[in-house]
Amino acid sequence: MVQIGKRLQMAAALLLVAGATVSATPSESAQLKKLVINAPSTDELKQMLAEEGKWKDARSAVGSLLLVEGNFKKMSNDELDAFIKKIDAWNISLELEVGAIKEWAHEGEKSFTVQKSWWDRITKHGGEISSFAMDGPRENALKTLHLSEDFAVEQVAQFIVNVRRTYPQALIGDVEPYPASTTDEHNHWIDRLEQRLKELGVRGLDFYRTDVNWVAFKGGQQGSWAGLKAIEDHCHAKKIKFSLVYWASDYPLAKAAGHLNDKTWYDGIMTAGHAYAQTGAVPDQFVIESWIGLPKEAIPDSKDYTFTRSVRDFERSYVH
Repeated sequence: MVQIGKRLQMAAALLLVAGATVSATPSESAQLKKLVINAPSTDELKQMLAEEGKWKDARSAVGSLLLVEGNFKKMSNDELDAFIKKIDAWNISLELEVGAIKEWAHEGEKSFTVQKSWWDRITKHGGEISSFAMDGPRENALKTLHLSEDFAVEQVAQFIVNVRRTYPQALIGDVEPYPASTTDEHNHWIDRLEQRLKELGVRGLDFYRTDVNWVAFKGGQQGSWAGLKAIEDHCHAKKIKFSLVYWASDYPLAKAAGHLNDKTWYDGIMTAGHAYAQTGAVPDQFVIESWIGLPKEAIPDSKDYTFTRSVRDFERSYVH
């Protein structure tokens, strides 16, 4: 424990020295985009790239495309070149979902080093990474790895410093689940992380994103839309943009009942869009993200219940 403490102190000292160099203003292309989407699978992503005319209406509203490492592992160099040229032509920026504290890297600096090679592959092919979304570092540290919040704050701060030093014009945000952690726990975490970054002379979070299991709200089991809005309000008080993931949180129930289909996805994100809008809140960013293999079809956006149709209809209904 003494050795760990010494290493953290040394790392903090280095961060203080580096802090003055990692507070650059984001580039114009890296400004927070209103609507972010992914694709339910790499195959569907390739369809969306190859048949762009089939989702022109939906695509016109999309500001950023969210991808993970696995998407790039399945792209040849030629495919990567074509992908970068395509999204540039569409004026759609690239956001990466990345790890800051994971099973394979508990420490922020190690996590950065492990992932940098696939980020470098993107930039070497002419791609610009507009933003990094850290995938649940607090949740992973406390709930999965059973580490302390003190440890999580320090390691996330180290990760952010490394990213800011190397990609100074990119945005950085944290993605955490709700209501797996309470409103107060989210707000306390935000305060602690922002305070640590301030101490290090590093620009704080550009956005805070919640991944909401809204089905837990039903019957007053846990959390609420009002509790979620309180996190948004807290972010705005701290001058942090608030980003919200919309997905079919009722997926497990539909699957267990045996009536899982593409309509499950469509109805799910529309339900969430309506419910949160009823609180009077308007997120700074809307993220339509599927990691559940639904919908099975990505295109066309003119066909009922495809992924791009859900994007098109959601944007027209809720994104202002």
